[in-house]
Amino acid sequence: MRIFNLVIGLFILSAFAIGVASTDTDRVIVDNALSNVSATIYNITLKDSALEERSIPNVEGFLSVLEKYIHFLGGLMVEVMRAGVYFGQENPEHFDPETIIYFGKWIVWLVLIALLIKPIGYLVIFITLSVMFIVDKIKHKKIVRKDKGGKHERRKETRKENRR
Repeated sequence: MRIFNLVIGLFILSAFAIGVASTDTDRVIVDNALSNVSATIYNITLKDSALEERSIPNVEGFLSVLEKYIHFLGGLMVEVMRAGVYFGQENPEHFDPETIIYFGKWIVWLVLIALLIKPIGYLVIFITLSVMFIVDKIKHKKIVRKDKGGKHERRKETRKENRR
């Protein structure tokens, strides 16, 4: 869930950057583009005649809910983008390109670190177990050498006693 929040933050920062970079004449173009995207999102349908012929239970309801979710999420993203562009146009002093690039880099690094936490943990566990295995093998060889040496000396002593 944290990664999704970071991606939304990056999305909003990019909207602010578009707003700062655009001029007043571009506002109409941006508004028309966002209206076209919004209309395209609301024209998405998931009804399929092949599925209706098969009459699989509950598929129509599932597709209807999924379609509404796509409309909601798409509309939400378009409106967030629109608000970000307008806010960036009205407040350009808050968003110079260096600041946006700085925060964008931090967000990308946080996403990468969040994605690498599990593999790095597994790597640490693997290295720890490998070191424990190697240390155990070294200790085991020392014990075996001591035991062999002790047995060998005992055998010599018993041979000497048997010869007498």
